[in-house]
Amino acid sequence: MRTQTFISSMVGVAAAVSVAGSAMGAVTSVIIDPFTTATTAAQANSGAQVSPIGGAFAVRYMSPESGITASVAAASGKMVGTWAAMADEKLTASWHNNFGDPATNLSGCSSFDFFVGGSNFAGMAFSMEFAGDNGAGSWDYRTGRWLLFAGWNTMQLIDFSDPAYPNMAAINTSSVRFVSLFLYGRDGQNVEISNFTAAVPAPGAATLIGLAGLVATRRRRN
Repeated sequence: MRTQTFISSMVGVAAAVSVAGSAMGAVTSVIIDPFTTATTAAQANSGAQVSPIGGAFAVRYMSPESGITASVAAASGKMVGTWAAMADEKLTASWHNNFGDPATNLSGCSSFDFFVGGSNFAGMAFSMEFAGDNGAGSWDYRTGRWLLFAGWNTMQLIDFSDPAYPNMAAINTSSVRFVSLFLYGRDGQNVEISNFTAAVPAPGAATLIGLAGLVATRRRRN
Protein backbone atom coordinates (compact mmCIF):
# COMPACT_ATOMS: atom_id res chain seq x y z
CA MET A 1 0.00 0.00 0.00
CA ARG A 2 2.81 2.38 0.85
CA THR A 3 4.49 1.48 -2.46
CA GLN A 4 1.29 2.22 -4.36
CA THR A 5 0.92 5.56 -2.53
CA PHE A 6 4.52 6.47 -3.35
CA ILE A 7 4.07 5.64 -7.05
CA SER A 8 0.79 7.58 -7.24
CA SER A 9 2.44 10.57 -5.59
CA MET A 10 5.36 10.49 -7.99
CA VAL A 11 2.97 10.44 -10.94
CA GLY A 12 1.17 13.43 -9.42
CA VAL A 13 4.44 15.31 -8.98
CA ALA A 14 5.49 14.65 -12.58
CA ALA A 15 2.12 15.78 -13.91
CA ALA A 16 2.04 18.94 -11.81
CA VAL A 17 5.61 19.88 -12.68
CA SER A 18 4.88 19.29 -16.35
CA VAL A 19 1.84 21.55 -16.25
CA ALA A 20 3.69 24.18 -14.22
CA GLY A 21 6.59 24.08 -16.65
CA SER A 22 4.23 24.69 -19.53
CA ALA A 23 2.67 27.59 -17.64
CA MET A 24 6.05 29.15 -16.99
CA GLY A 25 6.60 29.39 -20.72
CA ALA A 26 3.12 30.73 -21.47
CA VAL A 27 2.69 34.45 -22.09
CA THR A 28 -0.23 36.69 -22.88
CA SER A 29 -0.42 40.06 -24.57
CA VAL A 30 -1.49 43.10 -22.57
CA ILE A 31 -2.84 45.77 -24.94
CA ILE A 32 -1.06 49.09 -24.45
CA ASP A 33 -3.39 50.81 -26.92
CA PRO A 34 -5.91 49.25 -29.34
CA PHE A 35 -5.89 52.50 -31.38
CA THR A 36 -9.66 52.70 -31.64
CA THR A 37 -10.21 56.05 -29.85
CA ALA A 38 -9.95 58.80 -32.46
CA THR A 39 -7.69 61.83 -32.26
CA THR A 40 -5.54 63.97 -34.54
CA ALA A 41 -2.47 65.98 -33.57
CA ALA A 42 -0.27 68.41 -35.48
CA GLN A 43 2.50 70.68 -34.33
CA ALA A 44 0.18 73.66 -34.65
CA ASN A 45 -1.85 72.55 -31.62
CA SER A 46 1.12 71.11 -29.68
CA GLY A 47 -0.31 67.65 -29.30
CA ALA A 48 -3.55 65.90 -28.42
CA GLN A 49 -4.53 63.98 -25.29
CA VAL A 50 -7.34 61.42 -25.11
CA SER A 51 -8.47 58.52 -22.93
CA PRO A 52 -8.08 55.42 -25.11
CA ILE A 53 -10.71 52.76 -24.50
CA GLY A 54 -9.44 49.23 -23.93
CA GLY A 55 -5.77 49.99 -23.21
CA ALA A 56 -3.51 49.48 -20.22
CA PHE A 57 -3.20 53.21 -19.48
CA ALA A 58 -5.75 55.98 -18.92
CA VAL A 59 -4.16 58.56 -21.21
CA ARG A 60 -2.61 58.63 -24.68
CA TYR A 61 -0.70 61.79 -25.60
CA MET A 62 0.56 62.35 -29.16
CA SER A 63 3.03 65.17 -29.69
CA PRO A 64 4.38 65.61 -33.24
CA GLU A 65 7.13 68.07 -34.06
CA SER A 66 6.99 70.54 -36.94
CA GLY A 67 5.78 69.12 -40.26
CA ILE A 68 4.28 65.93 -38.81
CA THR A 69 0.66 64.90 -38.47
CA ALA A 70 -0.35 62.04 -36.19
CA SER A 71 -3.83 60.55 -36.16
CA VAL A 72 -5.92 57.64 -34.95
CA ALA A 73 -9.20 57.18 -36.81
CA ALA A 74 -12.16 55.78 -34.87
CA ALA A 75 -12.04 51.97 -34.76
CA SER A 76 -9.10 51.94 -37.19
CA GLY A 77 -6.78 49.92 -34.95
CA LYS A 78 -3.73 51.96 -35.96
CA MET A 79 -1.85 55.20 -35.36
CA VAL A 80 -0.69 56.94 -38.52
CA GLY A 81 2.27 59.32 -38.69
CA THR A 82 2.87 61.42 -41.81
CA TRP A 83 5.93 63.62 -42.41
CA ALA A 84 5.62 66.58 -44.79
CA ALA A 85 8.26 67.23 -47.44
CA MET A 86 11.41 68.71 -45.93
CA ALA A 87 10.37 67.56 -42.43
CA ASP A 88 13.04 65.77 -40.40
CA GLU A 89 11.48 65.52 -36.97
CA LYS A 90 10.20 63.24 -34.21
CA LEU A 91 6.71 61.96 -33.42
CA THR A 92 6.15 61.19 -29.75
CA ALA A 93 3.32 59.06 -28.42
CA SER A 94 3.09 58.47 -24.66
CA TRP A 95 0.79 56.47 -22.42
CA HIS A 96 0.31 57.14 -18.71
CA ASN A 97 -2.32 57.30 -15.99
CA ASN A 98 -3.97 60.32 -14.45
CA PHE A 99 -2.34 62.03 -11.50
CA GLY A 100 -3.18 60.11 -8.36
CA ASP A 101 -4.16 56.92 -10.20
CA PRO A 102 -2.23 53.72 -9.47
CA ALA A 103 0.54 52.67 -11.85
CA THR A 104 -0.10 49.98 -14.47
CA ASN A 105 0.81 46.44 -13.49
CA LEU A 106 2.86 44.67 -16.19
CA SER A 107 4.42 42.12 -13.82
CA GLY A 108 6.88 39.86 -15.55
CA CYS A 109 6.82 41.86 -18.77
CA SER A 110 9.45 40.45 -21.13
CA SER A 111 8.97 42.59 -24.24
CA PHE A 112 6.97 45.26 -26.05
CA ASP A 113 5.64 44.52 -29.53
CA PHE A 114 3.93 46.43 -32.31
CA PHE A 115 3.18 45.96 -36.00
CA VAL A 116 4.44 48.37 -38.65
CA GLY A 117 2.77 49.14 -41.97
CA GLY A 118 2.49 52.18 -44.21
CA SER A 119 4.70 53.36 -47.03
CA ASN A 120 8.10 54.89 -47.57
CA PHE A 121 9.45 54.30 -44.07
CA ALA A 122 12.72 52.67 -45.09
CA GLY A 123 15.55 53.85 -42.89
CA MET A 124 13.29 55.14 -40.11
CA ALA A 125 14.28 54.52 -36.50
CA PHE A 126 12.31 54.45 -33.28
CA SER A 127 13.07 54.51 -29.59
CA MET A 128 11.11 53.57 -26.50
CA GLU A 129 11.20 54.64 -22.90
CA PHE A 130 9.32 53.38 -19.88
CA ALA A 131 9.46 54.02 -16.15
CA GLY A 132 8.68 51.95 -13.09
CA ASP A 133 8.05 53.07 -9.52
CA ASN A 134 11.14 52.26 -7.45
CA GLY A 135 9.30 52.52 -4.14
CA ALA A 136 11.46 55.41 -2.97
CA GLY A 137 9.24 58.19 -4.22
CA SER A 138 10.73 58.35 -7.71
CA TRP A 139 10.88 56.39 -10.96
CA ASP A 140 13.50 54.25 -12.68
CA TYR A 141 13.78 54.84 -16.43
CA ARG A 142 14.78 52.48 -19.21
CA THR A 143 15.30 53.36 -22.86
CA GLY A 144 16.37 51.81 -26.14
CA ARG A 145 16.64 52.66 -29.84
CA TRP A 146 16.21 50.42 -32.88
CA LEU A 147 15.62 50.54 -36.64
CA LEU A 148 12.00 50.31 -37.77
CA PHE A 149 11.03 47.24 -39.79
CA ALA A 150 7.93 46.32 -41.78
CA GLY A 151 5.88 43.78 -39.85
CA TRP A 152 6.43 42.89 -36.22
CA ASN A 153 8.91 44.88 -34.14
CA THR A 154 9.81 43.34 -30.77
CA MET A 155 11.80 45.08 -28.04
CA GLN A 156 13.04 42.70 -25.35
CA LEU A 157 13.30 44.27 -21.91
CA ILE A 158 16.84 42.93 -21.56
CA ASP A 159 17.78 45.22 -24.46
CA PHE A 160 16.61 48.36 -22.67
CA SER A 161 19.16 50.28 -20.64
CA ASP A 162 19.57 53.19 -18.27
CA PRO A 163 21.96 55.59 -20.03
CA ALA A 164 23.29 56.92 -16.74
CA TYR A 165 23.45 53.58 -14.90
CA PRO A 166 23.77 50.73 -17.41
CA ASN A 167 24.32 48.06 -14.75
CA MET A 168 21.26 48.77 -12.63
CA ALA A 169 18.89 45.97 -11.59
CA ALA A 170 15.79 45.10 -13.58
CA ILE A 171 13.02 47.67 -13.49
CA ASN A 172 9.86 47.17 -11.44
CA THR A 173 7.37 46.15 -14.11
CA SER A 174 4.59 45.66 -11.56
CA SER A 175 4.33 49.45 -11.25
CA VAL A 176 4.85 51.05 -14.69
CA ARG A 177 4.21 54.80 -14.72
CA PHE A 178 4.43 55.47 -18.44
CA VAL A 179 5.47 54.05 -21.80
CA SER A 180 6.66 56.31 -24.64
CA LEU A 181 7.25 55.57 -28.32
CA PHE A 182 9.32 57.94 -30.47
CA LEU A 183 9.30 57.71 -34.28
CA TYR A 184 12.01 59.43 -36.34
CA GLY A 185 11.08 60.18 -39.95
CA ARG A 186 11.59 62.69 -42.76
CA ASP A 187 10.56 64.00 -46.20
CA GLY A 188 7.09 62.62 -46.84
CA GLN A 189 7.47 59.32 -45.01
CA ASN A 190 4.39 57.56 -43.69
CA VAL A 191 4.11 54.88 -41.03
CA GLU A 192 1.25 52.97 -39.41
CA ILE A 193 1.57 51.46 -35.92
CA SER A 194 -0.87 48.81 -34.69
CA ASN A 195 -1.15 45.94 -32.18
CA PHE A 196 0.93 47.72 -29.51
CA THR A 197 1.22 45.19 -26.67
CA ALA A 198 3.36 44.00 -23.76
CA ALA A 199 4.17 40.32 -23.30
CA VAL A 200 3.59 39.10 -19.72
CA PRO A 201 3.24 35.65 -18.08
CA ALA A 202 -0.15 34.09 -18.61
CA PRO A 203 -2.57 34.26 -15.63
CA GLY A 204 -2.50 31.14 -13.49
CA ALA A 205 1.13 30.24 -14.12
CA ALA A 206 2.14 31.02 -10.54
CA THR A 207 -0.82 29.00 -9.19
CA LEU A 208 0.18 25.94 -11.20
CA ILE A 209 3.78 26.24 -10.06
CA GLY A 210 2.51 26.33 -6.48
CA LEU A 211 0.45 23.21 -7.19
CA ALA A 212 3.60 21.33 -8.16
CA GLY A 213 5.15 22.23 -4.82
CA LEU A 214 2.02 21.13 -2.95
CA VAL A 215 1.99 17.71 -4.61
CA ALA A 216 5.69 17.28 -3.88
CA THR A 217 5.06 18.08 -0.20
CA ARG A 218 2.27 15.50 -0.02
CA ARG A 219 4.59 12.88 -1.53
CA ARG A 220 7.25 13.51 1.11
CA ARG A 221 4.70 13.22 3.90
CA ASN A 222 3.40 9.91 2.58
